[in-house]
Amino acid sequence: MRFTREISGGGELIVAQRGSNLEVTTYTGKTLDQNPFAGNVVDLCPVGALTSRDFRFRKRVWYLKSAPSISRHSALGNPIWIDHEGNQVHRLRPRPLEGKETTLFISDVERQAYAQFNRPGQAPLPSLKGAPATFEAIRDAFQAAGPVAVIGQGTFGCDTAQRLGELAASADLRYGSGDRTIPVVLPKYQTSADGILNRRGFTERSFRFGVLEELLAKVQKGEVKAVALLHDAAFTSEKESELLGQILKAAAFSLAFEVEPSALGRAATAWLPITTFAEESDFIINHDGDLRRYQKALQAPKGVRPVPAWVKDLAAVPAAV
Repeated sequence: MRFTREISGGGELIVAQRGSNLEVTTYTGKTLDQNPFAGNVVDLCPVGALTSRDFRFRKRVWYLKSAPSISRHSALGNPIWIDHEGNQVHRLRPRPLEGKETTLFISDVERQAYAQFNRPGQAPLPSLKGAPATFEAIRDAFQAAGPVAVIGQGTFGCDTAQRLGELAASADLRYGSGDRTIPVVLPKYQTSADGILNRRGFTERSFRFGVLEELLAKVQKGEVKAVALLHDAAFTSEKESELLGQILKAAAFSLAFEVEPSALGRAATAWLPITTFAEESDFIINHDGDLRRYQKALQAPKGVRPVPAWVKDLAAVPAAV
């Protein structure tokens, strides 16, 4: 009840009756369904009387293993626990850090994002010109294309950014993307509306944001022949997607790294499947300058690899026959 009064501000919860008839309920005419942070009352309930409609009776909690991670649906990369079992994520919970009050609570959007990490079926295969292809064929075509520019979306980890940047022909050919914003509901716990949580980490690795038009011009002039794109459609607006599409179309060769193929990824010359952040270990530097690490919770399907692993082999010199 204190949470809804003092933190989220709705004041929906109340204790009705007294003694053996005591009941935790909501004020007449109010509901927690409209509270974007309602799930936190489940974590705060000391006796387990309040449960999550989404998680209730679905899994015995003592079967779950917990991996420290971060929320990509938070402007600050909120620390969370990934509770998993059988290579499936069953819930996400806040993971408070000592001395960091902003890490005490997560929004319901962050909490309910767990399902996206459970792959629905067989992992997608690498492709070249719209057809399944071997990695070797993609690597050979990529290496033969010419000067490379890279576009990295700032919602991935710093090690991924560093390795992706190594594919660029020069440091000034590292470009950043991503323009999602997250409305500020609780200013005390969210100090930025920028949904690109690792923008700072990418910037520190020479990725420049807001200058994709510059890259388009270089591609159209033939100064850049190949483009490698690290992308997640959920964090890119329709306007930015259109601009990225123009860049991929104008390039002689384009390569997209994605978890699942998007319309943009399918428009690229080649496509490679990458791990989700629940299937890898890395770190970010959020908008407040805090370093947030996350650890692998799930095993990636066969053929799906982290970006650094793909990049290492893309840059490798083919063995002589």
